[in-house]
This record gives sequence, structure tokens and C-alpha cells, in this order.
Amino acid sequence: MGLLDEIKNYNDLAIEAKERIERVYLDDNRPWVVGYSGGKDSTTALQLIIETLVLMKKKNIKLNKKIYVISSDTMVETPLIISSIANNLEQIQRFVNANHLPVDYSLVIAPVVADLCTTPV
Repeated sequence: MGLLDEIKNYNDLAIEAKERIERVYLDDNRPWVVGYSGGKDSTTALQLIIETLVLMKKKNIKLNKKIYVISSDTMVETPLIISSIANNLEQIQRFVNANHLPVDYSLVIAPVVADLCTTPV
């Protein structure tokens, strides 16, 4: 299998994934909560969801439910990772706002709790 065949295969998989996302989205009116860590899996899932919403809107399909994107700062990640996630979420929010998509995001920050790992001995 050559590179072009592999690209075609990935494109076919993305189309199939978007068709499934659309079917599930239209199945009911319950809102979705999507976890976003900034890693390759959650980034791919979120990108497919947003691309599906854009395609649905172009087909004049009513976007009848809210999608909440949640990311959490567990206070363990490096400042660079947290900054990158926050920047990505801001870019996503600007895109969904500009395209009038029913997506909102929240960055949840864990409270600092004294335990064996944080309490000096």
C-alpha cells in the first residue's frame, strides 16, 4: 500500500467517523460533554466533532444540542502543557463562536489539597 492509498484510507475513516457522529448527535437532545486533554486522541475526537458540526450546518441541519468541552488542570502538568491546552481551547472557542456552533469550553482547576505528597515531613 502506497502513501496515497494510506491517505485515502484515513480520509475514508474520517468520513465514516463524521457520519457516525452526525447520527449519534441527531439521535436525541441530550448535551454532550467531551473531555479534552490536548493529547492526540482527544484532539482528534474534538476535531472530528467540530468538523461534523460545520458539515451539518452547511447541510442546513439544526444543531439541537450543546457540546461542553471540559479540560482539567490537575496541578501536575507542566506550565508549558497547561499554557498549550489553554491556548488550544481559546482557538477552538474563537472558531466555534465565529461559526455559531453550540460548543462551549471550561478549564477546571483542581484545588490543592494537603496529603502525603504535598505535606512536608
